[in-house]
Amino acid sequence: MSKGKINVVYPRRSKVVFHDMAIAFQSIFKKLDFETYIYHSIDVADADIEVILGFINFKTKTRKFNNKRYVVVQTEQLPMKAVATRWQRKKWDKLSYLLDENDIIWDFYYPYHKHLYNNTANYIEFGYHEVFDNNIDADQIYDFCFYGSKSQRRGDVVNKLSQKYSCNDQNYKLFGAERISAIRSSKICLNIHYSEADLIEFIRVISHYLCNNSFVISEPFIGHQWLADKGLLVVSELNDFEEVVEYYLKNEKERRDIAAFGYNEIKKHTLFESIKENLLKI
Repeated sequence: MSKGKINVVYPRRSKVVFHDMAIAFQSIFKKLDFETYIYHSIDVADADIEVILGFINFKTKTRKFNNKRYVVVQTEQLPMKAVATRWQRKKWDKLSYLLDENDIIWDFYYPYHKHLYNNTANYIEFGYHEVFDNNIDADQIYDFCFYGSKSQRRGDVVNKLSQKYSCNDQNYKLFGAERISAIRSSKICLNIHYSEADLIEFIRVISHYLCNNSFVISEPFIGHQWLADKGLLVVSELNDFEEVVEYYLKNEKERRDIAAFGYNEIKKHTLFESIKENLLKI
């Protein structure tokens, strides 16, 4: 018997970012005996709970209010206003508008953002889910890849390495099985922050990279430090990336051992358990 109805909502124009995550959330809610549907607009269907992914990417600030509970899943870093770009400040202000309402927030970056919130926000730890891991077999024909939106500093690193090594540069074009296949065809996956102010990139590291048995070289980051402390990936300063990439391309066994260890360890930290725990608080 169903415990109730949950709508999972994300903006259609952000499908590449949120499609797989929405499928994972839907799968988890169904496993917890909730009737669950995915929509691309807020308040298009009745539900007991509406879980909103990518709220700051919706075009409108206004909502119609029904009797349902709203859960906003905050999936990206909110920069401090002092170092934020104009575009980032607009996103911060949009979430600030939301914080004036009596809704619940699940924030993957809560330890970094907690000073922004009142008691309606909870920490949700991102983790492994089968939807990120389709077990696709792919030959590693590329030396490295970077999967993500482009910025000047990301482009500079990728372009410099591409002069020496073969690059599978997807630039956020793919999702689902195609994305997994592209990532698994690379010997090394790079995690490069969008800007020097964005230091807590780890959702991509877990969902796209570690869940796919990939070897990861990452810039230092804030939060989820256990990923580095336990050796699930290799951390390097950006200026040393070329040297570190060269080393691990020459040492295949060490590279594959680290990737296998990271994959097996991340499977012990599931998104299911984190969502289940937070759902009980609603």
